[in-house]
Amino acid sequence: SLLCTVAFSAIAYIHFSTKDKNSFLKRKNLETVFSYIISAAAIFLLYNSFKLEIDSYWNQRYNASMINIIDKKEGYNTAIYNADYLHYSTVIGSMYSLLFGSILILCNTKWIKNKTVALFSIAISVLFVLAFLSQGLYALGYLRSDYLQQTDAKYFSHSAWSIGIKYIALLFVAPVILSIYRQIQQSYMEAHKPLLRVGFDLLLHSTILWIANSELIAILEIQGVQNADKLAISIFWGIYALLLIGMGIYKNKTHLRIAAFVLFAATLIKLFFYDIAELSTIAKTIVFVTLGILLLIISFLYNKFKHLISPTDET
Repeated sequence: SLLCTVAFSAIAYIHFSTKDKNSFLKRKNLETVFSYIISAAAIFLLYNSFKLEIDSYWNQRYNASMINIIDKKEGYNTAIYNADYLHYSTVIGSMYSLLFGSILILCNTKWIKNKTVALFSIAISVLFVLAFLSQGLYALGYLRSDYLQQTDAKYFSHSAWSIGIKYIALLFVAPVILSIYRQIQQSYMEAHKPLLRVGFDLLLHSTILWIANSELIAILEIQGVQNADKLAISIFWGIYALLLIGMGIYKNKTHLRIAAFVLFAATLIKLFFYDIAELSTIAKTIVFVTLGILLLIISFLYNKFKHLISPTDET
């Protein structure tokens, strides 16, 4: 894998450093396509070389954890495995992916300074962040639940590390977000800056909201709160939507205000179609009153600062 990575990197270096490009590529307008292909191939091979090793290690641990349970009365055998190893594989793989994205952007910012590699590295890093927010946090949730409930504790041990690893994993998120921001600020990215800045704002606030949402659920579960994903989460989403509205007005950013309205709409949909079915009367009253107050505050902000909101908002 490393040999193939070196080979593709050499091809990419020759391609980008050669001034007299191939006439066939120029004639068929394939030069840009070829640049993307060889860059993607080199990056994918380098990434996958280590990712497969991580997956293989944890899969071996999972298979080695098999315990064969024999029930003589019922006359059957059951094989059980420690599922924590599969969740650790997902979490460690996500941490490696985030680290890879950070290093990739850093290398391009410091030495390569190529727009094609920059766009690739940003796109890949965004995918890594989204994968961590979905798969990584989901696996961390399983680890937390297994520890709190001591699933199959008779056969497998679940230590506090199942909860502590989450905060180590979160340390890998900030560098990749910062790396993306620094990459966007480079001079060779000038043509793409307006669109990339909008995308970065949405990525940043989505990441903050997602992680804070996950942490709130974790705290409520540890405290033994029932329906942790209903009352508190709906109120939190409404508060964050209000925060986005304020930032959108203060910084004159239309996309933040639109994102706030989308989040508030999602909160109301969640409230009417998911929350109220199992909430008590008091809980329903609290969440409806709270969201109503938040809507009144948003309306007040729009009326008070409508002179700052113009159709030519800067992004």
